Amino acid sequence: MLLGLNRGNRALKLNSVASKAEGLTDFSYTDKNPDPALRGARFAQGDIVQTVITCAGGETVSLRLDTTLPRFYSREFTVRGTKGMCMQDANLVLIDGQQNMHEFFDPDLTLKKYLGNAETYTENIPPCWRGITAEEIEAGHGGMDFLMFKDFFRAVRAGGEMPLDVYDAALWMSVTPLSEASVAAGGAPVAVPDFTRGKWLLRPIKDVTELE
Repeated sequence: MLLGLNRGNRALKLNSVASKAEGLTDFSYTDKNPDPALRGARFAQGDIVQTVITCAGGETVSLRLDTTLPRFYSREFTVRGTKGMCMQDANLVLIDGQQNMHEFFDPDLTLKKYLGNAETYTENIPPCWRGITAEEIEAGHGGMDFLMFKDFFRAVRAGGEMPLDVYDAALWMSVTPLSEASVAAGGAPVAVPDFTRGKWLLRPIKDVTELE
C-alpha cells in the first residue's frame, strides 16, 4: 500500500531463493510433532525462502519466509527512502543528515541512542492511530486488525471502495506460487501477472492516512 501497488504502480517480477529444508524434518522427530506419521518426512519447502519483488516504479520489496528455525518474533517491517528509514522492530526513525549510523565507533552515534525515537514523530501518525484504545490494540497485531476491520465495515455500510480489494488479494496470494516457480528455476525471475489488466495505471492511490 505504501508503494501504491495496483494504483499507479505494479509488481513486475519476482526472484526467490530457498535454503535447504531441515527444520521441519528435525521437528518431526520431537515429542511436539502432532502427526507421528510424518516422523522423518522430508519437506520440499526450504527453511528460509527469500523473495525480491521488482516494481514498475523501480522499487523493490524484500520478503522472507522464516518459520521453521529458532528465532525471535519479528515482521521485519522496514521502509527505506532517499531521506531516511523507518524500522518497526526498533521503533526507530533515521533521517538523512541527522544521524550517520556508519560511524558506529562513536559512542554518541550508536544505534541504542535512537531506539524508540519514533515516538517523537507523532505529527506523522495517521488519524486512525490517534486515540486507539488498549482494548483495540489487543484485538490483534498491535491494533492493525481492529483498524482494518473498522475500515472494512465502514466501506460495506457506505458502499465504498474496500481498503483491500480483489486485485490486492490476487497480487498478494500470487506470491506463493510464483515464488515456488522461481525457486524451482534456480532463482530465475518470474513475471507477476497484471491482475488489473492495465487499470493500475489510472486507479487512484488509497490514502491510508484518511482513515479515522
